[in-house]
Amino acid sequence: MNHSQFEQWLRALPRDRPHHSNLTIPLLQSVDFLGDPSQVSAWLDRLPLGIAIYQKDGCAVFLNQVARDMIGIAPCTFSDISLDTALSTALDTPMSVCPIFQAGTGRLYATEALPISRALRGESCTADDLEIRRAERTVLLEARAVPLCNGQGEVLGCVAVFQDITLRRQAERSLVTQNHALRSEITQKTEALHRQKIETQALLDAIPDLIFRVSDQGIYLSYLKTNHLTDLIPPDVNPVGMRVSQLLPKEVAQRKLHYLRAAFATQQIQVYEQQVWFGDRLQHEEVRIVPYGPTEALTMIRDVTDRKSAEEALRQSEARFRAAFDHSAVGSSINALNGQILAVNAACCDLLGYTEAELRSLTFQAVSHPEDLAADLAMVQELIDGKRNSFQMEKRYIRKSGEITWALLSVSLVRDAQQNPLYLLAQMQNITRQKRAEEMLIRANQELEALVNIDGLTQIANRRRFDQHLKQEWNRLLREQQFLSLILFDVDEFKRFNDHYGHQEGDDCLQKLAEVAKRVAQRPADLVARYGGEEFGVILPNTDMAGGRAIAEKIRLGIQALGIRHEYSRVARVVTVSLGVTSQIPTSTQTIEALMAQADQALYNAKRRGRNRTVVYRDFDMS
Repeated sequence: MNHSQFEQWLRALPRDRPHHSNLTIPLLQSVDFLGDPSQVSAWLDRLPLGIAIYQKDGCAVFLNQVARDMIGIAPCTFSDISLDTALSTALDTPMSVCPIFQAGTGRLYATEALPISRALRGESCTADDLEIRRAERTVLLEARAVPLCNGQGEVLGCVAVFQDITLRRQAERSLVTQNHALRSEITQKTEALHRQKIETQALLDAIPDLIFRVSDQGIYLSYLKTNHLTDLIPPDVNPVGMRVSQLLPKEVAQRKLHYLRAAFATQQIQVYEQQVWFGDRLQHEEVRIVPYGPTEALTMIRDVTDRKSAEEALRQSEARFRAAFDHSAVGSSINALNGQILAVNAACCDLLGYTEAELRSLTFQAVSHPEDLAADLAMVQELIDGKRNSFQMEKRYIRKSGEITWALLSVSLVRDAQQNPLYLLAQMQNITRQKRAEEMLIRANQELEALVNIDGLTQIANRRRFDQHLKQEWNRLLREQQFLSLILFDVDEFKRFNDHYGHQEGDDCLQKLAEVAKRVAQRPADLVARYGGEEFGVILPNTDMAGGRAIAEKIRLGIQALGIRHEYSRVARVVTVSLGVTSQIPTSTQTIEALMAQADQALYNAKRRGRNRTVVYRDFDMS
């Protein structure tokens, strides 16, 4: 009987019950459908699993070789090995041979909760959180126990199957499965942004994920479906406009809504795994929620069932690990603690442009970009010191040709049974294309920001930027309790200027006036803006009334000194301006609107008093 046949036998146990009621007959002899007990012992000893058979009183009648080796029991007669001395503690008595702990807690496992105890009560059960502590190491166990019953349904004993899952747990903790988060933003339909959108869409199409765009109310706005996740959305269902709770099972929906709320609250990427049943098939999925604003997020669902299976195969066989390492599409390398490259796969050679032999003669420091090396080495040291289990960073590498390539680097540290560091396992995913796309998006956004905040004619700040800056400085100076001055000015008799000289001359005039104002108000926090038409505004933080009046006069005299001809003005034969100035220390009882009204009233009085002058706002003379 091989391993697969034994598993079939276990599944058949509840149906094929031996008809024996004499509990004094050894249990191993009572299950006569297995054949001769010596033959049973022989093939059970060859199985790569721990096998134990117990009588109803908890005494072990058989432990195969793997079971004895795993829990450290020498060959013996098993009729005197009971439940409290083989794999647990006696009820209400201290432990003797091999205490069982609840994995990762340091607490003893309750005897009545052990799979063997539960099976002897008639329950088929599985547990993967058992821990035994040997002198040389801690062993994590997964155990399955099945009751053996007679024809009347009475429990005669049980069969327990268990295996060492220590390596699997260690690999799960060290495996880095972070994927590079894609970011996209809604931009205006300019030609450059349109090209960026096409490139971003191409990147999304290449990802084997199901991607949803979801609102903060849990409503699906759009989605990108690939052939990798066809089961989640039936062919006749369009999720757009549906709520998460309508499309997903209740428990899955509640969990997704929880992480959606966390993503919007923190504006941080949320990653979690879930299991979903499709008929009789269990699918493992990784869910990544990426917020890109206060009301929308991307949820990316990746089927990781195959990856889980690959990890299991990797844990069971070093040869399979080597095959997965060599044929991985992601660059992988094994490095000594000093950085010497011990092994690389083909993808790593392609990424760096070296042959395997060339790379094995180098250190990872030699192919790293100098500006990224310090951060890399610092995190490697934290791995060695036990301060972290793994790390991930975006890093530049220098190819053999001298070109720079970007990679998403994931590194974990492999330790021996005594937790001494052995070597570094690194994975490098080429993200050069994504980085270039991000740089293009940043440049496009910067250009868009300039279009939104700069006046196209004068190339100074526009009204939108003026309002933003005024609010920002008002709030800052409210906290600091410092003066804020505001100047509003416009061109005297500008309509007559345009009517007689034309709008082109008028535009040139406004551009020259803006240049004068920018030269006068030139501190980093000062702002000159075209407020509208021929009207301008100047924001002067940390400037009192006297300072504001002085700046205004410099602007007025500077513009007048330009000597721009204006023969049709009733004020002067050159272009002049009128200015209104106000200043105050912001308080919680005042408003920005009141400040604007004061400057506007001062400007109105400057015009009323004959133009080409600066008027400071004072309550007593503004009537």
